[in-house]
Amino acid sequence: MSDGIDGPNPKLAPPIGVRYWVAAGMVAGMAFWFNNNYVLHHFLRGPYMNDTGAVAGMVYHPTLDLQWPIAAEQQVSFYPSHVAPLLYLLGLPSYLLPDILPVFYAKFIGLMYALLGLAGTLAAEPLTRKWGRRGPLAAGLAGLGLAFSGISLGAIQFPHYELYYAGLAVLFFALLMRGQSRWAAVPFGLALLVREDAGLHLFGILALLFLGASATASLRSWRKLFGGYALAALSYAVVVIALQKTFFHGDDSLGRIYLGSPAFAHWSVALVAKRLGIYLSARKYVFAPWLLLLGLAAVRRSWLLAIGAAAVVPWIILNLLAKWDLAGEFSIYYPFPLLVTLIWPILIYPLEIQRGKPGALVIGSALVLFSSLLFFRCEHPSDFSHILHYGMTPVRYSAAEYESGQQELAALANWSPDIMYSTTVAALYPRDIPNKLIYGINTTRQAPKVWVGFSGEVQHPGPLLGEGSVWNCYVLPNPHLYILSQQLLPAVMQAVEPLRPKGMVKIPWTFASQHPGLYADFDAEGNIVDEAPHPDGLVVSGPNLSLVPGAYTVNFQWEAAAASPDDRLTFAVTCNSGQRVLVQTEINGDSLQRQNEEQTITLSFKAQASDDDYEFLVGKAGTFKIKIENITVGN
Repeated sequence: MSDGIDGPNPKLAPPIGVRYWVAAGMVAGMAFWFNNNYVLHHFLRGPYMNDTGAVAGMVYHPTLDLQWPIAAEQQVSFYPSHVAPLLYLLGLPSYLLPDILPVFYAKFIGLMYALLGLAGTLAAEPLTRKWGRRGPLAAGLAGLGLAFSGISLGAIQFPHYELYYAGLAVLFFALLMRGQSRWAAVPFGLALLVREDAGLHLFGILALLFLGASATASLRSWRKLFGGYALAALSYAVVVIALQKTFFHGDDSLGRIYLGSPAFAHWSVALVAKRLGIYLSARKYVFAPWLLLLGLAAVRRSWLLAIGAAAVVPWIILNLLAKWDLAGEFSIYYPFPLLVTLIWPILIYPLEIQRGKPGALVIGSALVLFSSLLFFRCEHPSDFSHILHYGMTPVRYSAAEYESGQQELAALANWSPDIMYSTTVAALYPRDIPNKLIYGINTTRQAPKVWVGFSGEVQHPGPLLGEGSVWNCYVLPNPHLYILSQQLLPAVMQAVEPLRPKGMVKIPWTFASQHPGLYADFDAEGNIVDEAPHPDGLVVSGPNLSLVPGAYTVNFQWEAAAASPDDRLTFAVTCNSGQRVLVQTEINGDSLQRQNEEQTITLSFKAQASDDDYEFLVGKAGTFKIKIENITVGN
């Protein structure tokens, strides 16, 4: 090889220049800033999954055994689910920083994405080294492509920790391929600490590299290095999984998520066909880069390129046949090992045997890397806009408001044992609400007499509390929390916390589950307001409700101000994630100008057995002000 590395000798790899470190730092800083903003908004608007609060509560002031914060009566370690000592190490700074839990967790996730950006930039240094001043810029684009890939953006909506593996694995291979095998040992060791199966992911790649190097004369000097790391990765995974099964009991994540009980009983041709259909319609941002990598390997006749695609095949098959749908559909963070695939052509550049001019490889690498973002933008435009808006919008999380919520929850717990909490409230305060008091969608226990929810959360109380029942509604001093009670709360309770009664509400009650649009937010009374001038857009959408077949009406209560003749306000009912509009009406600017008080728009629609995911949308065209006070659905 004319300018590459003929063996694992660090002396043959020139040091990384200052400009590259500056580029890597800038990319890492942008990735940190963006994702830190998004996670802060995630908490402010109501975390919609237990895992957010659980992992945040685990890494915030962590214990050595990573105690699960939403355990039942007894404290339970996270290790029966995943052996992840890296979470303990990364959580230790929370003892020194003055951050509240959501703020620290936002930094924890921001650091994870910063690592992706840093690793991707440094990985591109050998490829761009001779490009002069354009080199660091091109390398920075590679880092941005990895940190903001479709897989990365899909995962930030459910901020979990698995992407730490991808960042550390890319950094490990970037250093390894440069011949800096001793420095590579640091990210290698840290990657193993992410999860007990991290060693298996690394082993799959390293074992294939070992076999390929053994069969290639010019790369045989790499056999010992690849083989040594492969053996270390496999040994670690085997030993840790054996210790996990021996000493940590209470959760079998392999059986619960993948194999099922009894094992494989859920497998069927129909299940596989359904998931393959989802991959084709909604997961091209995951699989298009993988297919492009295979194509690039075939065109260049490069087994080194093919390794990046082949090594993740077992993971793809395991998830395709998984028991749990989120894993089987390759949703949220489950494609995390394929992040290494996105940048694999750049990673193996120093070892390419028939490189010649790198122009073709550069074009192919760019297609593989950036196709993920392109397909995510095309397949999930609303998610892309949502992520872009909240990632680009700086926000400050009020410690006083968060701690006020803790005090309110403590007062409620002391008042009545019959109170239960939504999953969002539990995720916000994972150390304050035990698991037995969380009333989730899949809960089979009797409906609570008192319900504590969070304005704007995805979870809808209607199916949980019983359709047609009437509840008293109160708003807590914390502007996002509310209480539903079957009976009037006693005076002693209102003396403890100055609740604001909002009257009687009938379930199904969609107000608590409204989602603000890109430019809207909740005011102190819990209403959705859209006051800032902005381009046309969605103001609010109701929840994805499942309705039994029949006739329904939806009432939108709203106010508008400062309208012009060209403005428009639209109300609509859609189903199947907006694929079909059931009913829609529009109000023009002239009518809006004549409106000077609260209005109600009523739409009638029919629910059919073949439809699901009903949404109730309010959209606007113009810069007038709008406030959505309530959305109610009934027969």
